[in-house]
Amino acid sequence: MPELTEKQKKKQEANRRFREKERLAKLGQTNGAVPHPADVAQAHTDAQLESWAEPDPVDPSTTVRTWTRTRKPRKPSAPNPNRRPRGLNKKTRAKLARAAKTPKPPKVKKVSQLDAAALILQDVPGDMSPAGLVAAMKKKKLWDSPNGKTPDATLSAAIIREITKKGAQSRFRKTGRGRYETTRPTQE
Repeated sequence: MPELTEKQKKKQEANRRFREKERLAKLGQTNGAVPHPADVAQAHTDAQLESWAEPDPVDPSTTVRTWTRTRKPRKPSAPNPNRRPRGLNKKTRAKLARAAKTPKPPKVKKVSQLDAAALILQDVPGDMSPAGLVAAMKKKKLWDSPNGKTPDATLSAAIIREITKKGAQSRFRKTGRGRYETTRPTQE
């Protein structure tokens, strides 16, 4: 091991002194490692102190008796049946009670634009344009545009996307420029 310089030796000594001060501060003492006899006697009567021997950081050849306080183990208590559940205040419990009493009617699932177009095309014997499909969907109240400016262009793009993605299993077939028909048989 290389020799330590004078500066390194001073730093090592300062660190050792600092650690010793910290250790003594933890023990609540200022001038030694042994607690006051009155504290030890009180701790032994309370059976709250635990001791062990550890090497002295100042002189590693000797050991120091260290005392620490230990907590008495708590007895597990039975759950109190009268205690309200945590996180539920009066307002929340009232809201939960109201929700349990009044069942909500099941939500009607909205038909998508593509599904509505498929339903319209099943009722019509020939082919239709996207603008005609949108008008028929609005008339039968199957689907209405939610403030869209070009719902027919959106429908046309969705139909083409389904045709290219699904191929032969698609619900639509292109018959001409901007004209589509259903591949499913008509409902009667």
